[in-house]
Amino acid sequence: MLGTVLSLGDVIGLADGMLFLCAFINVLGLYLLFPVVRRELRNHVADLRSGRLTPVREEEKVG
Repeated sequence: MLGTVLSLGDVIGLADGMLFLCAFINVLGLYLLFPVVRRELRNHVADLRSGRLTPVREEEKVG
C-alpha cells in the first residue's frame, strides 16, 4: 500500500530500517538470554559427563 504513495527509494529505505530493527531486537534477545543458555549448557554437559544422560548413537540419529 505504501508503494503506491512513496517512491521506490523511500520504500527500500523503510524496508531496510525494518530489517535493521528486527536484527537489533534479535541481538538484544541473544544478549539477554546468554546467561540462561550458558547455565543450561553447563548443566547439560555436566549431566553428560556424570552419566545421567547418554549420547545418542549414530544409528539412532534422525536426519
